[in-house]
Amino acid sequence: MNLEIKNLNQIILAMIPSLEDIAKSQGKTIDIQLEEIPDLLLDEDEINYLIRSLVNNALDSMVKGGKASIITHKEEKTLSLSIHDNGSGIEPEILNQLGTPFLTTKDSGIGLSFVICKSIVMRHNATLKVESSHLGTIVQIKFDI
Repeated sequence: MNLEIKNLNQIILAMIPSLEDIAKSQGKTIDIQLEEIPDLLLDEDEINYLIRSLVNNALDSMVKGGKASIITHKEEKTLSLSIHDNGSGIEPEILNQLGTPFLTTKDSGIGLSFVICKSIVMRHNATLKVESSHLGTIVQIKFDI
């Protein structure tokens, strides 16, 4: 890892044009809600991969007209990064197995992106939580401040 003091919002803002291009090409949108947050020790390449992968998963889960949101929020002792989508949600039996290597619901997927995301989160001493229902999915990563 190449940990450096970085601002998560700045990393996200640099990614927005390419993420919006992907969303627009699929007839979907991305909403950005970034609170003022402190800098963290981050590996920028790994965080780029993490966000891109989670946003791509969110976009893949939605039909045309869907919206994914990227949200940062500062709490008392943590900084939260959340990716929301308004897709159809993850089936409970799949949700319980998330992070299992080679588990995929995509025709062209190999089932490793979420495994890699979990390892990036662990290397940053952060936590990852996934909540899903028929109204969509929320992936939340909490970094200690």
